[in-house]
Amino acid sequence: MSPVPWDPMASDGCTVLALVGLLLPESRVFYAAISEECCVPHDVAYSAGGSELERLAADLRLYRDALLVARVKLDWTDEDIMLCAKRTYQAVRAGGANLWRYPEGVPTRPAPDGVEPQAP
Repeated sequence: MSPVPWDPMASDGCTVLALVGLLLPESRVFYAAISEECCVPHDVAYSAGGSELERLAADLRLYRDALLVARVKLDWTDEDIMLCAKRTYQAVRAGGANLWRYPEGVPTRPAPDGVEPQAP
């Protein structure tokens, strides 16, 4: 797989995750707060692609960064921040496999062992 140059226009920030905000309105404030500092770098990682382990690392970085950035930007309880960060992690793990750039010849879905890493 040849590297794809990053196109800043390719990032939708937290737009996909913001769809969760339709069901959980408080999430919209969370995604607005973390979009530039957390979601855009996550989009860059997804554009670069790689192994399933690299995808997991990108998703865990999003989770960690969302916790740290939201704690600075939002006047929320730690519990509320952790809940939204966990929802964010779960959403990218559940829906991100089809968007990740896997190397050629690698299935677009994770191995069928049924074990999904959990957010810390």
